[in-house]
Amino acid sequence: MKKLLILSAAAIVLFTTSCKKDNETCTLSSSSITGAYKIASKLYKTDAQTPAVDIITTYDACEKDDILTFSSNGTWTQSEGATSCSPSNSDNGNWSLVGETLSLDGVSTTVSNFSCSEFTINITGPGVGETTTTRLVRQ
Repeated sequence: MKKLLILSAAAIVLFTTSCKKDNETCTLSSSSITGAYKIASKLYKTDAQTPAVDIITTYDACEKDDILTFSSNGTWTQSEGATSCSPSNSDNGNWSLVGETLSLDGVSTTVSNFSCSEFTINITGPGVGETTTTRLVRQ
């Protein structure tokens, strides 16, 4: 009876662990960042003392659903989402990644909080403490 109980417990543990989805781990690289993203938030601070404001709330509806795609050939495109702006706000350019520095058409940003599903880019402005923090979610 004791052996049956131990075997049953072992079977339950084996079954529950085999059904668990492996946690995906992503390492920041040019290939792992490639894909389509939507801006989830864009926090702006004018200086170190000012609280951050999510400026995405000031965007028109046609801008909030735009898709930013990083292609493996080092180009990026911004395309209209389901709601199109008039005139179109589609755009494109070049990108590169060295370490945690993502360069978008020569503008350097710092990548943080990178995961398989999203990441954050931080841009330091010319003013002391001025920053823009943009969170991009994979589509």
